[in-house]
Amino acid sequence: MTILIRAQTLRPGITVILDAPPNDETSKALSGIRALDVGYSALKPQIEKTKNLFETFDWLHCAICHGGLPSGGAGALVCSTEGCNAASHIECLSTAFLLAEGEADAILPTSGSCPGCNIELQWAELVKELSLRMRGAKEVEDLFRERRKRKKGVEVTESDGEAESSTDEADEGGRLPEEDGWHELPESSADEAEQAIIPKKPSPPKKRSKSKRVAPPPPVAELIIEESDWEGAEIIA
Repeated sequence: MTILIRAQTLRPGITVILDAPPNDETSKALSGIRALDVGYSALKPQIEKTKNLFETFDWLHCAICHGGLPSGGAGALVCSTEGCNAASHIECLSTAFLLAEGEADAILPTSGSCPGCNIELQWAELVKELSLRMRGAKEVEDLFRERRKRKKGVEVTESDGEAESSTDEADEGGRLPEEDGWHELPESSADEAEQAIIPKKPSPPKKRSKSKRVAPPPPVAELIIEESDWEGAEIIA
């Protein structure tokens, strides 16, 4: 029994890259998930270009339908080629790309030529920039935030610097400011420090034992023999 499988080719504009490890064992090139660009640093030049374009001109028109574009740039795609400021509605550019590809059944285009400079553009890069510009205000702000360098040469943003200011103040002088409520203990042993921190409980008053008083013995009466008449009697043997 023979099973025939129809080979399917990918649409133009889709690139397949094999995630194969480098042949050279000493190579330091990243591979796998570590090689993915999960940040927005690559879009910074395009974001800066688009923001300057919509902030400089009060009115822009679509390069395809020649209609007006929103002043804030919502729903507008701008060519990423340096020196080209062609902007278009997302619907107009999508339709133009699909017609050029000849994919009538496709929903989203993959690539196409810019209507202004005729340079091929990737659809994914265009809509990624639009999504970040419209829905990632916080990420864009962090992307353009001025960075300063630590003493060790590591770049940090201003928000990180505010969080680390308390640590820097603590490092200067080796102690925290007085308003933080910390007090230094005098140099002493661990036992003395614990005694200074933990107050001793007052000891209960001792009861004095009442000593029993012994009554003095009664005075001994002296025997007094009175003289009698028998003193002068003679003893007769």
